[in-house]
Amino acid sequence: MLSALAFYIWSHVQLIPAEVAHMTYSAGQTAAAYFYGFHSREITVDGCTTRYLEKGQGPTLVLLHGAGVSKETWLLMVPYLFQDYHLLIPDLPGHGQSCRDLERDFTVEGNSRWLKSYLDSLNIGRVHLAAHSVGASSVGWFIKENSERVESVTFIAPAGVEPVPAKISHLTLFMQELVQTGRNRLNIENASDFERVARMTVHNLPWALWGSYRFLAWEHMRNADQLDKVINGILKTRDDIQSGRKSLEELVTNVDMPAQVIWGEMDKIMHVAGADIIAGMRPDIKVHRLADVGHGPMVEAPQKTAELIETLVRSVESESYNNVSTY
Repeated sequence: MLSALAFYIWSHVQLIPAEVAHMTYSAGQTAAAYFYGFHSREITVDGCTTRYLEKGQGPTLVLLHGAGVSKETWLLMVPYLFQDYHLLIPDLPGHGQSCRDLERDFTVEGNSRWLKSYLDSLNIGRVHLAAHSVGASSVGWFIKENSERVESVTFIAPAGVEPVPAKISHLTLFMQELVQTGRNRLNIENASDFERVARMTVHNLPWALWGSYRFLAWEHMRNADQLDKVINGILKTRDDIQSGRKSLEELVTNVDMPAQVIWGEMDKIMHVAGADIIAGMRPDIKVHRLADVGHGPMVEAPQKTAELIETLVRSVESESYNNVSTY
């Protein structure tokens, strides 16, 4: 206990070398995987060494995180999933413990190709998908080409859902500044600035042990170049939609499997009005707006988020079971 306290204090009075900070953070990721009962695995797909968590048997449920974070963002939610699942939780390219190649295609289309390769390499057929922010948008493009492989999908605050033409009232202050000036306020220059980013992305900050925010800050700075590439990819896709080169409505129409949307009412990254846009295009897609929740429902409201995902998956699995003939 005293040694942990001493390290915590030391980490706040001087800068730890980047590699030491990363090794400590990576060790924490491995420990978290073990604590939650996962196997930490690695596979190279689409030219990217991909680290992922895996456990359980049953219907395959794949969880995809958003920009600037990692697979561990789902761990607070996992204990609330009561049904037996084959859970797969990968780090997206450029995130967490996966590849860091800046020459990769970090657009949502690029992530979609990676996701297909990932599932192919693991010989995974049909899956249930739950994805957040950029991960959710990437899943949308994946479904466009591979809808036959998806049993159900839960979109959590998907990035890039706006009216065409865009309206300022449908953009958060973060997106307004990003679109108008190109400034990405998710970037930080020092560890002390990380709390600002954390409070912007999460409305209710979860309790963190010891100096975990400090290590998250250092890892965030380490991934700054990758985050810029991801954000530029979002802007490119947004420009394609706003210019008419791509159709958001056509993309939503391609979602022909059971689907739902979860969005925090207090989201400061992606405006919650996006939920109404999807509902207007597809009234058959159930939309859940969570009060007093920001951009990270799986972190801020893990039990509720797990319940919503599981309710959808169970309904699909129950219907599939009832459609099977027995002799």
